Amino acid sequence: LGVSGPEETSVPTETPTETATATEVAPPTATPETAIGINCPNSFANYPAQINSILNTVDFGIEGLRSYLDDCGSAVEDGLIVQDLNGDGADELLVLYADPNVPEAAPAGDMIVFAFGDTGFTESFRARAGGRVAILELADVNLDGRGDIVWSDTTCGANTCFDTIQVRSWDGAKWANWTVQPITMAYAETTLDDVSEVGQGAEI
Repeated sequence: LGVSGPEETSVPTETPTETATATEVAPPTATPETAIGINCPNSFANYPAQINSILNTVDFGIEGLRSYLDDCGSAVEDGLIVQDLNGDGADELLVLYADPNVPEAAPAGDMIVFAFGDTGFTESFRARAGGRVAILELADVNLDGRGDIVWSDTTCGANTCFDTIQVRSWDGAKWANWTVQPITMAYAETTLDDVSEVGQGAEI
């Protein structure tokens, strides 16, 4: 009997796989730079620290802050006020600013008062507002010989806006609350006039 050799086994041919082409991913968009070279805060809560830092940087100061707030979209008309607010003979700086990332129908902002001394600008009061801040009066409203700050804090819901009137009076050491309880009304029209014989100064 003849002996046959081993049968040839065919080797399957591998089908080449397609090489995936890498897709370029765009880098994340950075927070816009400002003219003074400092990024805008990623959160509205970070504005106070950034404002303080800019004011106390020699190359920036008040004008640097004005430029910065404008570039970040958080500037408020007449939002930087230099005035002797507490009647001590030295000027303070009052800063109003807005949250640029909220709808126009539901505005938000805040107010900070800075004293200026040998160590630079220091925060002496912050409103910690819930909505848009508007100054109503910067004067000695209660006629006690010391400065007062009167402002409205406007918050808006789906259908109605409410105005809360705030008064702070300098007591020689701090900006003290001068209202017994919150004064809040929907769509309030607010004036300060001496209309009562009781007490002294103007009434709200």
